[in-house]
Amino acid sequence: NLIQRAHDVGLEAQEYIRGFNSPYVGEVRGRGLMIGIELVEDQATRAPLTGEKLGRLMGHVLSHGVLMVPCGRYTNVMRVMPSLTVPRSLLFRALDVFGRGLASL
Repeated sequence: NLIQRAHDVGLEAQEYIRGFNSPYVGEVRGRGLMIGIELVEDQATRAPLTGEKLGRLMGHVLSHGVLMVPCGRYTNVMRVMPSLTVPRSLLFRALDVFGRGLASL
């Protein structure tokens, strides 16, 4: 049931991220546990998050032991790709670190 678990936990994680209600989250998308979080300066214009803010966010998550990879055309999409067997509690603890980093921006 690994594929079904990845699907279910991935959907739950996407909703959890949307629940941050951050003005910097433009879109949350993904398939299973491969999740992309588009970061924007303005949700209306969808202008990519500035490099300075992205750097601060990356510094925050890395300093708390969470590795997230920026990707995308403007390097403003944070990629979440844990192991398919990641314990649910560990995934959501890492997402909490990310959420606190967003809140500090």
